[in-house]
Amino acid sequence: MEPEPKGSFVDYPRPGMKLHVPLWVKITIWGSPNRSWVVGFGWFCAGTALLCSILALMFATASRFSLYLAFFAILCALGGVPYFAAVRWLDRNDGWRVVRPPKAQQR
Repeated sequence: MEPEPKGSFVDYPRPGMKLHVPLWVKITIWGSPNRSWVVGFGWFCAGTALLCSILALMFATASRFSLYLAFFAILCALGGVPYFAAVRWLDRNDGWRVVRPPKAQQR
């Protein structure tokens, strides 16, 4: 069997190979039952960030309150990034089979 040429498409993971899932992906999807939940958490963070941004602009006269809302909006926006990044990593590496095997294989 010849080795794969550098830069060629390799069907990864091959049968018998174990996929190494990074720690940040495991932490991000910990406790979520499936992909829909992870994407939902990401959109929840994005929606909360948008709502807080709008409220911060509405309460711009109350400087301290709008500052808190703006800070919370930034935290929510940054909090949603790992969810979308984990979904992207797992989609590209076919990791959903490894992280959450189908029900028939769990027995």
